[in-house]
Amino acid sequence: MKKYLALARLSWSNGLVYRLNFVMWRVRQILSLLTAFFLWKAVFSGRDTLFGYSESAMITYILVASLLQSLVLATRSIDLAGIINSGDLSNILVKPISNFWYWLSRDIADKILNIIFAAAELTILFVLLRPPISLPTI
Repeated sequence: MKKYLALARLSWSNGLVYRLNFVMWRVRQILSLLTAFFLWKAVFSGRDTLFGYSESAMITYILVASLLQSLVLATRSIDLAGIINSGDLSNILVKPISNFWYWLSRDIADKILNIIFAAAELTILFVLLRPPISLPTI
């Protein structure tokens, strides 16, 4: 288990090596969220509901979808095609680790990194924009 934790830490630090690439990716995520947010704010200007949805319900949907997008779309398995193409897959296969756990530990590290940054970004946007949100009724 220690080797997979070390691999996750290595994957995390490897993702932060190219800081500008990481920062620009996070900026793109924020701009995409802000675009959707202000688009729906403009659509709902002067209206209480649209197609049966309130403004607060739509804004809540956008914010929750943004958080889930950071979890679902964050993956390191996209590197697999390049590794196969370059022939580096054989280097992974001869190591005394499971190929499945290798990719899973890299994926989990990337997902944790993205969730942390997405939560921080959403917290900052909540403080700055004070969006109207609606909590589901049970």
